[in-house]
Amino acid sequence: MPPVPLLLRPWVLTVVGFLALALLLSAASRAAPPQAHGFTPAPRPPTRAVNYLIAGVAPDYRAHHVRAPETFRGNTDSMLLVQLDPVTNTVRTLSLPRDTRVWLPGLGWRKLNAALPKLGPNGMVRAVETLTGLKVQAYVLVNLNGVRHLTDALGGVDLYVPQDMRYDDRAAGLHIRLKKGWRHLSGQQAEQFVRFRHDAMGDIGRAQRQQTFVKALARRLLTPSGAVRLSALPRLLQSDVRTNARPLDISAALGIALHWPRVETFLLPGRFQTVNRVSYWSVNVAAARRTLANFGRALPSTPAARDVRTLRVALVATGGTSAQLANARARLWRAGYRNVFVSRREVPPGRASAVLSNASVSEAGRVRRDLGFGEARVSGQGSVFADVTVWVGWDATPAATLGAGKLKSP
Repeated sequence: MPPVPLLLRPWVLTVVGFLALALLLSAASRAAPPQAHGFTPAPRPPTRAVNYLIAGVAPDYRAHHVRAPETFRGNTDSMLLVQLDPVTNTVRTLSLPRDTRVWLPGLGWRKLNAALPKLGPNGMVRAVETLTGLKVQAYVLVNLNGVRHLTDALGGVDLYVPQDMRYDDRAAGLHIRLKKGWRHLSGQQAEQFVRFRHDAMGDIGRAQRQQTFVKALARRLLTPSGAVRLSALPRLLQSDVRTNARPLDISAALGIALHWPRVETFLLPGRFQTVNRVSYWSVNVAAARRTLANFGRALPSTPAARDVRTLRVALVATGGTSAQLANARARLWRAGYRNVFVSRREVPPGRASAVLSNASVSEAGRVRRDLGFGEARVSGQGSVFADVTVWVGWDATPAATLGAGKLKSP
């Protein structure tokens, strides 16, 4: 099979490259003197599936506007479980929302973001292992300076801001001012983008935007100017990352990257829930089992294909007309789908059609066959209120002679 053209590889570089870079930076930060370490191992793929936990750590404050010295023990603003699977040549990522409701030993029911400051890195890892049933090989902690420094070192990133973002936290000295649309973000603006969570989707929307940011970062790394700046990154960022990974882990990440694996992204399924006036992301156990089956966690039994009449399908306009939306809904209705709605979620305009499932590509493929258009994918960037999300793009089948009637929104 011929190699995939470079411009079609951004997700591979996004996930594997970021993981390898984080491991390399952390190893460099522990080496002394830097010029003498010579530690970088030869790329070698793992022999079995291995999991790594990447966590973004928020700063602590010792006074008004004054950040405390970095200890990498603050709340985690984001968590990403990354699996390298050499058997199927696949990299899988699972976004773990910070507000996920989990049981922490000695603390009771808490948000997942409390695991690091209360229990330390190893306690955080154990909490994720209990939550997912997956063994974590190593953790990587990245502070917010890492986001800012990396973005500035690459000359900024280009991405789509889905809405106007405005928020002030005077105690923390955080002021967010971003306008909707395609933007070129500086390091400071990138930090604002990945930290914003003050809208209807809260932490879940932020988790999805963080995926968008990492993808934009990869696109920047693919440019000639971005590649030229790579050699300076370890020196600039070595104080922004901590890990317990070994050189063997770095070798594994680099090794699988050289094989240009398929990349699959997921979001831990759940729903918003308020308990004792505290807002949580409560895990949908049945849906989580289906998602985690992709990571090698066996289901209690082989699940049968779900009846299409029970699937919740969200339609999102990503460039398609109202007539194309109506046509898509009519096609699904005639195929037996009865829970189809239009989502007003903001996504970058001009995208081609796609069918996204957070459970399996076969589920997305089934809907795609009934629709007759779009690419079937596994992705955690669809609507959290749906089992399958359809991006109705400019290339969607036109309405032609179909009479679809009016569309309903949830």
